[in-house]
Amino acid sequence: MSDTAAVPSRALYKPRAKGVLGFGEPAAVALLFGVAALLPHLPYGGLDGPYWHGVLTGILIHTISAMGFNLLVGWAGQLGLAHAGFFALGAYGTTLLYEDGVPYLAAMVILGVICAAVGIVIAFPAARLKGFFLAIATLAFGELLVKLIELGPEMWDWLDTGASGGRSVKKVFSIGESNGPPTLYFTALIILLITYLVMLVLTRGRMGRTLKAIRDIDVATGPIGIPSTRYKLVAFGISGFVAAIAGGLYAQDIRFLSPASFKDNMLVFMLVILVLGGVGRIWGPLLGAMFYIL
Repeated sequence: MSDTAAVPSRALYKPRAKGVLGFGEPAAVALLFGVAALLPHLPYGGLDGPYWHGVLTGILIHTISAMGFNLLVGWAGQLGLAHAGFFALGAYGTTLLYEDGVPYLAAMVILGVICAAVGIVIAFPAARLKGFFLAIATLAFGELLVKLIELGPEMWDWLDTGASGGRSVKKVFSIGESNGPPTLYFTALIILLITYLVMLVLTRGRMGRTLKAIRDIDVATGPIGIPSTRYKLVAFGISGFVAAIAGGLYAQDIRFLSPASFKDNMLVFMLVILVLGGVGRIWGPLLGAMFYIL
């Protein structure tokens, strides 16, 4: 018998297409986002009213935030708990930059870059820590960020964060009041789609495989030539960037910022979303946000 006859055809081992309800993944994603784009226009159950516009927008915003958190915790296995601090910094910083004349979306990106840089900086010492010690160190840093926001006006006269009493946020996007289009919802939906596609590319490529290796066998990554510290820095940076973007959207959603909104409850909220949806799953943040908010 020839060697070629003994080797089973690769056609027998074609992977089954993954997706939703039998659709391939690209079709499933297109279907899901298409339905999401139509939801605010449906008159059934008041979905076309401002209440449901606000609820649906909240789901999208917290899904975006949780996707960044999921990359750090679910794929890299780094229990970095400064996420709420970056979320708060994105909300306040975007608002202040906009009031100084910077276009709102540009301000969100600027704060995203700042939070990514700060995330990388704290990751240098944090990358040497694991488990409980990493969680405590990053939690302390996140709380420090929120405290600095609260004390900002006392330390710097130009920093108008409203201190502990909070402050209002100028309206940029509509959530569907006065029968107007819910522009914040559609902005969040587009950003969610971009975030999902970026996370899909990252987690299904070399970076995703490397992060899983770091998560599962961190001790063994060094001897086999995997620069684990470098990948941890990248994960912290991306997580901080996404948190700041979500924070900028959140400021427009609630239109009133108070440091109390970003303390322990916000972090617990993010953790619950991940647990409900499934840590380390690409769709986990969306499912978790839907279960928790609805």
